Amino acid sequence: MRIINLLSYFIFVKILRTNFFYARYIDGDVIKVLSNGGTITENIIKHSEYSLNLMRVFSLLANDKGLKFINVGANIGSTVRNAKYFGFQNILALEPSSLNYKALNDNCKRYGVETVKAGVGELRGEAVLNINEGSNGRNSFVRSSPTGVFENVEILPLDDIWTKECYLFADVEGYELEVLK
Repeated sequence: MRIINLLSYFIFVKILRTNFFYARYIDGDVIKVLSNGGTITENIIKHSEYSLNLMRVFSLLANDKGLKFINVGANIGSTVRNAKYFGFQNILALEPSSLNYKALNDNCKRYGVETVKAGVGELRGEAVLNINEGSNGRNSFVRSSPTGVFENVEILPLDDIWTKECYLFADVEGYELEVLK
């Protein structure tokens, strides 16, 4: 599996000079990953998954996998794919970064996952997302960008998205309290 993923990386990134490539994921399907994906991309290349054990534990604690599963800071969709792998059915994924969102949407559309290009915070509006060009999983509303690159993104309050009981999985690089307000 790792050889196929490395070959895909070499062809798409080194020869075709794209900012993404495809790798085989643990669920047997392909996943679109970004060439600047840092730890996420490295783990998918090496192990065909990212944070699968975390979702394994999360799924063991979940009594009702029919409840809405909301993934805030969904990145390229590896957490969503893990949630589907462990039986969650009703999934909403939110990602503010345009580049990450494109991969997220491509990676989730065939699974019936609803995706929204937005961040989650206390108040509806816009915020500056600092883009980490070295690792797409380290974009942040809190930390500044090492290269000064940023993107203005929509922010939605969690209560505007969902008001019923749900599972919330947030990986938002230091913005967790704002998500919960």
